[in-house]
Amino acid sequence: MDVKTVTHKWIATLARDSMGRRRIPTRHYEMFDWSTIRCNFMSGSTFAPWTRIGDRNLIGSHTRFHGGTEFGNDNTFANESTFGEDTKFGLRNEFGVYNTFESRAVFAGDSRFAGGQVFGTSVVFNDNIRFGNAVKFMGLTTFGSKMTFGGAMDWNGIVTDHIYTLANIDGTGRHIYIARDNTRKSLIRVQAGCYVGTDKEFITRAKNQHKHAYAHLVKAFCRGLKKL
Repeated sequence: MDVKTVTHKWIATLARDSMGRRRIPTRHYEMFDWSTIRCNFMSGSTFAPWTRIGDRNLIGSHTRFHGGTEFGNDNTFANESTFGEDTKFGLRNEFGVYNTFESRAVFAGDSRFAGGQVFGTSVVFNDNIRFGNAVKFMGLTTFGSKMTFGGAMDWNGIVTDHIYTLANIDGTGRHIYIARDNTRKSLIRVQAGCYVGTDKEFITRAKNQHKHAYAHLVKAFCRGLKKL
């Protein structure tokens, strides 16, 4: 008997809540495939690696998802959950406060994050993502277009309210992310591909590599940013 057959027979005995979702009374789900079932998962749940969870689920707080989990669209996550590496999220998911996402997570568009999130390295965000206050990005994050950031973000070692993007300044389509520290206006971080450093370090590196467009245009932008 395959996992999905077991799941459907077992889940059919459970009562539905007022929104038509099934209330799951146990806290450990290592043996089931949830990709086609709309559920309300209790707080403190634990999921095995490479679990697939479908659309429009409610997930309680303090839930632990191991690596490789894949979520569908329109899920709602409560507070202080932990998501392992290589997690993928569909469209329009909503997250409460103080969730932790390990490295290489991928988020589709139109998701919403409340404050206090922590994101690992090499996370990819697509378009129309909205972040609350005090979010921490560990490094090498890729942002899509139309992002909305809250205040006091911890990004690449500085605390900032804004992340600026320069795109295609050398004709390659590459994005460069630049931010200024909230309290130390002369402290600027630049992220370009796998490189993260200060504006002075970036400009020196660009000159040494004979990338003159980067050296001159990024320098001009950072000089203006320090005056704001």
